[in-house]
Amino acid sequence: MKNDREFLEGIYKKAEILEREKFKRRKTYNNFIKYSSVAAIFIILPLLLFNNQIFKSNNIDLPIEPRIMNVIDPISNFNDAEYVLIGTTKKIGKNNILISLDEIFYGDLGEKEIHLDTSNIMSIKFKKGERNLFFLNKDDKYYLTYGVDSMFKEIENNVFEDSYGNKYDLEDIKNNIDRRQINEKNN
Repeated sequence: MKNDREFLEGIYKKAEILEREKFKRRKTYNNFIKYSSVAAIFIILPLLLFNNQIFKSNNIDLPIEPRIMNVIDPISNFNDAEYVLIGTTKKIGKNNILISLDEIFYGDLGEKEIHLDTSNIMSIKFKKGERNLFFLNKDDKYYLTYGVDSMFKEIENNVFEDSYGNKYDLEDIKNNIDRRQINEKNN
C-alpha cells in the first residue's frame, strides 16, 4: 500500500500530465487557426483579384449606394401618376423610348407621341411595336412613376398585367381612375 507521500506525488504527476495535454491541445488549436487563416488568404485573395479583373474588363459599374427594395402596391400607380395611358413603343434609343399614345385615361398631354426617359430603368426590356399601360410623371422629362412597377405589359388585346401577375382590362383601368377622381374631389 502507498503511503501519503507517494499518493500525493502520483496526483501531482497526473496533474502535470493533464496540464501538458491541455497545453498540447491549445497549441495544436492555435496552429490550426494560424495555418488555416493563412490558407484562406491564399485561396480568397486570388479569387477577389480575379473577380475584380472580370468586372474591370467588362466595364461594369457597381452601384455605389446600396439598393433599397420597395414593394409597391400596383394600385398606388393609379393614385400617384400624373398621366395614365396606353402607348405603343415606336422607337428605342439609348436613354429614352418614343411612345405613340393610343389612349389617355388620366392627365392632359396634348401630344400624340412622347419620349420616355429610361436612363434610370435597366431591367425593363422594351420591344418595338409592343403596347403597354404606362403610369408617368414629368419633371423635365417623362418617367415611370415607380420604375419597373409602373409599366403593365399587354398580354392580350386590351388586357394588361402588372409585375405581380394581376390583370387589368380597360374597365378595371377606368374604374381605378374613377376612384382616384372621386377621392380627389372628396379631399
